[in-house]
Amino acid sequence: MKTLELKYRILGFNRVKKVNAPECWEELSPIQFAVCSRIYTDQIPEKRFVQEYFDLPGIVMRRLSSFQLFKLTQLTDFALKPEGSTNFFYLREIPRTGLLAPGDRLTGITLEHFAIFDTAFFDYIENSTGENLVRFIACLYLRSGEVISQIDFEKRLELVTSRAWICDYYSIFLNYIFVHRWLAKSFPFLFEEKEDSIVSDKTSKPVKPLRPQWNKIIDGFIGEDVINYDKYRQMPAIVALKTINKRIKDHRYGRK
Repeated sequence: MKTLELKYRILGFNRVKKVNAPECWEELSPIQFAVCSRIYTDQIPEKRFVQEYFDLPGIVMRRLSSFQLFKLTQLTDFALKPEGSTNFFYLREIPRTGLLAPGDRLTGITLEHFAIFDTAFFDYIENSTGENLVRFIACLYLRSGEVISQIDFEKRLELVTSRAWICDYYSIFLNYIFVHRWLAKSFPFLFEEKEDSIVSDKTSKPVKPLRPQWNKIIDGFIGEDVINYDKYRQMPAIVALKTINKRIKDHRYGRK
């Protein structure tokens, strides 16, 4: 965590405002998690983002130079446009719920479960309501040994709503952003990203993943072998994603 001093003038006097600048996303406060989430869902202008991220009063914001604003924005790059990616979840268990994250590299996750929580993830990106965020969390985290299609989902939503904290929601959401970056690098033909996200010459919004059409993808994956439909749905997600990615690549390059 860095501590910065912002110098500005007000009523002819020099003033200094100290701000904390996280250096990795684990150092983000609950408020900063929430602000970063709003960037990914297109809900907050650039200047408003900087103001809320660094908890700056309006009077300070109005006196920042363009260069100061630019340098502050640069300090948020690790959260908005991370260079790396991750294949695991930092929050292994949501406190007070007994709900567990998928294993590293999505170990223990079936294709069916993956398609369900990935769809819920994009539902929240496209319509970022609190209800959709809770639904995404409830789809992603399960109790040990549970099968996603066999749980009472209304009760699960009540559990997440009543016991999980809002800071947990946003940390899990951002974590999955990073997991999706790992997926995009591992399976580039299946998980594509938007390239035209530049919004100014000073900064850019994060590159966003494109929504996969899982119903069509799974139907194409199964093909005419419908008698084994349940077998495909329960296949380990990583095995299925690797196979689907290869098929898309081979089709694109005319390979048999």
